[in-house]
Amino acid sequence: MPTASEEQEPTPQEQKSIIQRTWQSFKDVPTLWKGVGAVATTLATILSILPWLDPSLQPQPPSSETWAALSNVKEGPHVRLREYIQRPRVPAERRRDAETMLSEEDKERVGSIVYFDLEAEGYEGEPIHIVWTLYEVDSGTLISSGLANQKAWPFSLIEPLSQSRGLELETWVPLPQGREEPFVVGLDVFGSETEGPLANEEVIVNP
Repeated sequence: MPTASEEQEPTPQEQKSIIQRTWQSFKDVPTLWKGVGAVATTLATILSILPWLDPSLQPQPPSSETWAALSNVKEGPHVRLREYIQRPRVPAERRRDAETMLSEEDKERVGSIVYFDLEAEGYEGEPIHIVWTLYEVDSGTLISSGLANQKAWPFSLIEPLSQSRGLELETWVPLPQGREEPFVVGLDVFGSETEGPLANEEVIVNP
């Protein structure tokens, strides 16, 4: 496998605003956290699923000339969303989006920061999508359908500026309310709507 360039922070050009760069194929999930004790609000417009993950679709495997890989996936600190959106790493435009769209209740939600590295080859100027799903540790079953295939905000949509690109990224994942047991956060990377998954990795998070 080729080696992507040294890992870097994503540039503003690579960080596409979820609101400005929303694809026509994206759709909101109004019941984002329904069933796990949270109130469904406008946060669904920031964290929402990719519709081509529908099992009825039949995406093609990626070309051998293009690839993506995830590595160094690790659990970070647990913080309220209100605190997370003020972190320096959150792009200013996405911070403004969140501050405008989220309710006070949303901002009080506690979640875990998940750090990860992304390497991509052959995707210069092409969108790469990153999503997360929460699973049970022992059985591997979904914790909730509302916590599956959610966009890895604030870096869910990346457009590399070069053919070989390495980036240090992170996402904020809500902790299922009332849960005391560890759970698995699975990260998946997708290219275009016609491609299958490019990469996936997992990390165990302790509430």
